[in-house]
Amino acid sequence: MTTRVISIRVPSDWQSRVTSDQVRDCVLAWLQKPAPIFQDPGPGSYKLNVRFSLPELAALKRAFPRRKTSGTIRRIAAVRLSLATPQKTDSKSLKSGIGIGIVLLSALLRLVAGKTAVGHEKGQDA
Repeated sequence: MTTRVISIRVPSDWQSRVTSDQVRDCVLAWLQKPAPIFQDPGPGSYKLNVRFSLPELAALKRAFPRRKTSGTIRRIAAVRLSLATPQKTDSKSLKSGIGIGIVLLSALLRLVAGKTAVGHEKGQDA
């Protein structure tokens, strides 16, 4: 079977943690069971040479037709090898969620306080 070697520049801190074989395994596992991937951590000074068959490369390109192959491989490797962090939650969404939570909690506390106060007015026995 015909193969092709893809040279991929990866962040230098990957050097002691990633081999070409591990990256290949990550990509092949992802092709079998695609899942969301991280943003491209970007090229760095460390270079990996990863061998893929032509059908494997074709499948990878079909999955991300508008992206460079090296960037796609870096993104998949980052997820599978836990070398990157997922995209941060939009702070506006996070603030909105916290605000809604505070309002709901406040309303719940008022409701609970109102129910316990019913029938306990001045001069009434419990």
